[in-house]
Amino acid sequence: MMKALIIEDEEISFRRLRRMLQALRPDMEIDGLLTTTSEVISRLSEYSGYDIIFSDIRLRDHDVFDAFQAVMPECMVIFTTAYDEYALKAFKNNGVEYLLKPIEKESLSAALKKVESLAGQKAFNKDKLDTVVGELRAYRERILIWKGDELIPANVKDILYFYFDQRHVYAKSADGDANAVQFTMSELENGLDPRMFFRLNRQYIANIGSIARISLFFNSRLRIRLKGCDQPLTLSKEKSAELREWLDR
Repeated sequence: MMKALIIEDEEISFRRLRRMLQALRPDMEIDGLLTTTSEVISRLSEYSGYDIIFSDIRLRDHDVFDAFQAVMPECMVIFTTAYDEYALKAFKNNGVEYLLKPIEKESLSAALKKVESLAGQKAFNKDKLDTVVGELRAYRERILIWKGDELIPANVKDILYFYFDQRHVYAKSADGDANAVQFTMSELENGLDPRMFFRLNRQYIANIGSIARISLFFNSRLRIRLKGCDQPLTLSKEKSAELREWLDR
């Protein structure tokens, strides 16, 4: 009987993947939900008997590679990710298995068959993991922004924050301009240096230099004032704790 582990920070995605796995392999034993790197490290340190691991890249605290560099998986790993050109290029260059979200049943079935044909093999060794991480962490330094009908390159360090407004994502620059960009918030989160940018919520990704003021709010939450932003942003309790940790690094 095959035993699988799902590393995923979104419960809806976890349940969907588990449901498809149960339909394809009714006798499969499935563990999860693991949402942080600390949970992953703890689980893999305690148990190494999995046949396959399905893992999202970005977890609630850090990316999963931090956990895998601490405790190397003993089985095949299939990464599950939304479209990200940098991640896909790194995976393809190094022969790492992946599935694009939303995961389709046919793709999942093909991946399971491939894993079963390679039973007993590891996903990668430390050298391969380090190579993939190095490629993924070559973070974006420039970004194209729309100015009228022209695309203009801008340095990301000059962007105060990115925000999603109804249908489009915009970059707010230090000169006060807000210009549309051709990326989703998830693509930006994966492509920007996490030492410089922090995902405050679904709508905002802020440059550390844009944080003008932080005040305490009800129930251990934080309220943030960003330079160039008229409205204060009240963070969730979870994001407030993550921001405290991020700023203390």
